[in-house]
Amino acid sequence: MLDLRHPLSQHIFKASGLIGQIMGREQKMSVSPTKKRIELLHECQAIFGELRNLASREFASKKLRCFVAISEYKSAITDLASVQTDEDRSCGVGECGVCGTPLTRFPPPKSWKEYKDHYHWLICCNTCTDACTRAMLKVSSAFGTDAI
Repeated sequence: MLDLRHPLSQHIFKASGLIGQIMGREQKMSVSPTKKRIELLHECQAIFGELRNLASREFASKKLRCFVAISEYKSAITDLASVQTDEDRSCGVGECGVCGTPLTRFPPPKSWKEYKDHYHWLICCNTCTDACTRAMLKVSSAFGTDAI
């Protein structure tokens, strides 16, 4: 459990938000054609830069561990983005256009009014994002966001 009075708490929450932004793009990437994957990768690169800056500024004692984990996550995301495909499965119908695995689809909670016109809140291929997920968990551990 995270101690909200600890001086690093605000920075741990900031790291968690940045990691979440990357994860969302990673999940979209897994069901998108290559052109969209590249666009999402460019967005991720800026967020990775923010994570590195946060590690340098606020996590000096864990900076090297954070940098190594960030580099591994960035590499996994880059590999995912480089997959050549014209398949767009962002609607959530069918299997992954790359590996053929059934897509993971999460419906939104009924209280999320902004998703009222969408059948699924999250659509991704867990097989294609597996390496990214493993790397993300290392980033989360390095920044301490797993305590949230």
